[in-house]
Amino acid sequence: MAQFIKKVLIVAGMLYSLNNNFAAAQIKNSEPIEKISADSTIKKFSYAKEMLDMEKQAGFNVQESHYKTLDSLIKKTAGQVHLSENPNDAKKDAVRNLSTLDALFKNNKNAIDNKNLLLSDALNSKNFNSIHYLVLYLDVASRKNLSLIPMKAGENIFVKYNFENSSYLNWETSFGIEQKDEVYKKLLKNSEVQEIKEISKDEILAMEYRNIGKSFNENKEYKKAIEYFEKVATLNSEDFKSYKYQGDSWLGLNNFNKAVENYALAIGLNSQFAEAYVARANLYYKEKSFGWALKDYSKAIELGYQTPEIYKIRAELLIKLDENKGDIWSERKIPEQAQKDYLKILEMMQMGK
Repeated sequence: MAQFIKKVLIVAGMLYSLNNNFAAAQIKNSEPIEKISADSTIKKFSYAKEMLDMEKQAGFNVQESHYKTLDSLIKKTAGQVHLSENPNDAKKDAVRNLSTLDALFKNNKNAIDNKNLLLSDALNSKNFNSIHYLVLYLDVASRKNLSLIPMKAGENIFVKYNFENSSYLNWETSFGIEQKDEVYKKLLKNSEVQEIKEISKDEILAMEYRNIGKSFNENKEYKKAIEYFEKVATLNSEDFKSYKYQGDSWLGLNNFNKAVENYALAIGLNSQFAEAYVARANLYYKEKSFGWALKDYSKAIELGYQTPEIYKIRAELLIKLDENKGDIWSERKIPEQAQKDYLKILEMMQMGK
């Protein structure tokens, strides 16, 4: 019995010693507890990353390297943003920082010339389009707590930089310049939407769905394209361009009725959308509805869609319709408007258009 009690005491002593050593080790190796701010626990939304996710989900070749390239670009650019504590320098700081963003993102490349629809493709070439520039600006602004608001005047997109004194400046993300309100007001004269307004998150993501749909159209994957144009409508039912492109998809599937229906929806949302008139006119021409085709071609020309090709088609239609009236042609008499169209073609050719 005595031996048993002795063994129990030995084991108890060993356990006590182990517990004390463990506690001592905890005290010795413990680090000061770092206070975590509420803001640091909130993961900020990234438009650009969301776009890559959308492209990946659609089945495009989005690799981990694209995310790393994007993160590196945003970090590098955000690291060049510096703000003065002097409120009198706010405007100067804003222009300097926005100019720096423009230089780093563009790398001497022109947004107008960029044909990359997908952000993943643009990251490979470092050649971004206007929507890409917009979201890159917004993601840097999010990291640096800059008050940038996405805006649009008609179909022109830009950002508004708000200052603490309630003043602001407009910045063209595609061209890297400051712009006055008066310029946007002039733009609205030729726009269906007569207002300068903030672009919502849903509208920006709808633009990405639209670009994904256009990419599928280019690959002649028309059913997939339609699926994504329909996604656009769930986020922004007023995106008239997506209806035009969906019309192109239906045309690719030889469904002329659905194509005309979608072209009509695009025109209904924006009666100044010349591309939709041309697309519908081409379809009418193919279906030998020459009167309707002539009407839409003429409207497109009136709206400024002026190319040698469209003038040539209209001139031919005018002649064809004049022939159908049963006129007797003497020395190939050409209708007056057709003659003017042919003259316009010659003038444009001389100008190199």
